[in-house]
Amino acid sequence: MALKRTVSAALAALVCLAVLTGCSTMKTTWRSTKKMYRHYINTDPTIDLSDQGISDKGLQHLAALFMPVDERLMNMMRALGCQDTPPESDWPQQFLANYPWLSGVAVLDNTGVVRMQAPSTSLRSLDFAPLLEFADRYKLRKQAATVTTDEFGTVVMLAMPYFEHNEWTGLVVAFFDPRNLMHFSPDPNALAVVTSTGQAWAGASPASESLPVSIGAISSRARSRATSRRLAANGSGSPVISARCRSFT
Repeated sequence: MALKRTVSAALAALVCLAVLTGCSTMKTTWRSTKKMYRHYINTDPTIDLSDQGISDKGLQHLAALFMPVDERLMNMMRALGCQDTPPESDWPQQFLANYPWLSGVAVLDNTGVVRMQAPSTSLRSLDFAPLLEFADRYKLRKQAATVTTDEFGTVVMLAMPYFEHNEWTGLVVAFFDPRNLMHFSPDPNALAVVTSTGQAWAGASPASESLPVSIGAISSRARSRATSRRLAANGSGSPVISARCRSFT
């Protein structure tokens, strides 16, 4: 009987020791967890009121000049990117009405044949064939673009593929003269726009090409970084639009 009491007491002591040790470990783990939560998840926000952002006055000036242009271009590209099914017959005219700075809108099949367009007639003959070279991009549901220049000036063509039964069957194309877009800038003459194939907008005069410049395109999310805006990031030969402005001091 005495032996049983001794064994029971020993077992009780072991249980108490295990519980106490476990509680100590749990408390330590809980404190560490709370510390990590406060440090990595529920952090106290801070605002640095002394940060002036981009201090380069040239970039600030370029952003002010080019942001209104870039914003309209990106809005149009997002809307064009939503049209991945064959459009209805009134779609080209409606899209043109939504973005009146466009020169026109066309719907092609995957061989380049125009199925419909707005306006229905054009004084300028456009060659859509170069857009067909980006078939690999279209199969991945990506946009592409070409920039061409002729005796009438420069035209930018942006293409979005559409699909039937998950097969690429054609393109919706929005095209415009860069001069129409530049007028949204508060001072178009202070800008010069160049592409990988040449100058699209000379600004005040062709002499602006030789001015000291800041080069870049400003993100539509209001980031004033000097970076090129790729309209068709397909590798070599992809057209690039960049904006230049007179140095601001």
